[in-house]
Amino acid sequence: MDKLIYLEIIGPGKVFFKGNVKYVTIPGELGEFQVLYNHASLISTLGFGRIRIEKENDDIEVFFANKGVVEVKNNKVIILAEEIVNAKDIDKKDIEIELKTLEKKLSEKGVDKNAVLNEMEVLRTKLRLSQ
Repeated sequence: MDKLIYLEIIGPGKVFFKGNVKYVTIPGELGEFQVLYNHASLISTLGFGRIRIEKENDDIEVFFANKGVVEVKNNKVIILAEEIVNAKDIDKKDIEIELKTLEKKLSEKGVDKNAVLNEMEVLRTKLRLSQ
């Protein structure tokens, strides 16, 4: 029998995941880390990236997250994210349309090019993470 940890992923106004898992890989602010059974207690900031879960039944589930906090204690992991989406819910066509719109916006006068480029990078990362 596998030793499991209990995981909750909570975003604005919604619980995205709740249940026992074999492990969870988390994008910490200082780098990615993995939590397995009997992991040391910790509190970390959640960075930008992919949360990867292996469930009890060996299925893999992936979420895209941006900003938040993570607590690990007594084989329980709680992730509170400011932005989160299940990778299977990412509409790749919508993101590609948004990217084209932003590319056009870059050529406009008076546009904050850094803000547009940052938004484009977020969208490109969502595309990569959803694969």
